[in-house]
Amino acid sequence: MAKRLHRPDYVEEIPLTWRETMIIWWAGIRGVVTVALVLALPFEVDGGGDFPERDAIVFVAFAAVIGTLLIQALTLPWLARRLGVEADTSAEERLEHELAVRAAKAAKRRLREIESRSDVPEELIDALSKRAYDIGARISPRVAQEERRETVRARVHRLRQLHSLHGELLSAARHEVLEARREPGADAEVVDRVLRELDQRSLPHTAPSSDRAGRGLRGRRGAAPPGSC
Repeated sequence: MAKRLHRPDYVEEIPLTWRETMIIWWAGIRGVVTVALVLALPFEVDGGGDFPERDAIVFVAFAAVIGTLLIQALTLPWLARRLGVEADTSAEERLEHELAVRAAKAAKRRLREIESRSDVPEELIDALSKRAYDIGARISPRVAQEERRETVRARVHRLRQLHSLHGELLSAARHEVLEARREPGADAEVVDRVLRELDQRSLPHTAPSSDRAGRGLRGRRGAAPPGSC
């Protein structure tokens, strides 16, 4: 027992507080020594007579042992709640989560192998993808939470990458328009209008410029109706 207590892999089994020590003491086996002593009593004394009150001593000893066991067994849950002692399930939950992650990854690897076949319908792949996600989520709810966080992170990363690449496209387009301004015969007003359009498109969540639509509306308002000339 001493070697076991001094081994590092049994540290979690050593009581850390007096409450845990109390629970271990309360749940311990009782009456072993008492029963052994009363059963060791001789039936006769040295003089040849019966051992005085042997049957009564045996009865009282067994009654005390049984009563103690019943009382302690029935009150052990109440005592544990009263002292606030709970089982440490963190190691089990951690192992359960690791197994759930491994199971989900194995299912997804198999799904990718199935997806590589050309004879599997796309709607079946979609259904299997949801079930592969459920395999880990049903074992450990943390898997579902981590999957959702990973999905959000991937979506944010894609949006940032899209915005960055879109900026590069607009920069190339703007550079080309500026080069066109230097060309002979370029209309500076048209070039500036196109640059404003590109600048507005570079702003986040900006709808296409209404400048061109306004110009069309003004042109329709200013134009004479057919047959008025």
